[in-house]
Amino acid sequence: MAPLAKTRWRRVVTRCTGRIGSLIGLLRGELSSDVLAVLTDPKDGLFPEPRELELDCSCPDSAEVCKHVAAVLYGVAIRLDAR
Repeated sequence: MAPLAKTRWRRVVTRCTGRIGSLIGLLRGELSSDVLAVLTDPKDGLFPEPRELELDCSCPDSAEVCKHVAAVLYGVAIRLDAR
């Protein structure tokens, strides 16, 4: 996954400006629905599009998705489900 483009980051910051209710809440990971909408916007949010993700491992396994990549994806899914 490539780093977020500076122009895209600036748009996210601009759109979030004034929508964060409390610094303490932000530090606790509490985000308002307005901020979450900005961050998860499919076109201008923080998350990459599926085509931007690359799954790669240096192990000798010839499978397209080796056990290491599968384990990472499983771990990410667990973290997402926990929230």
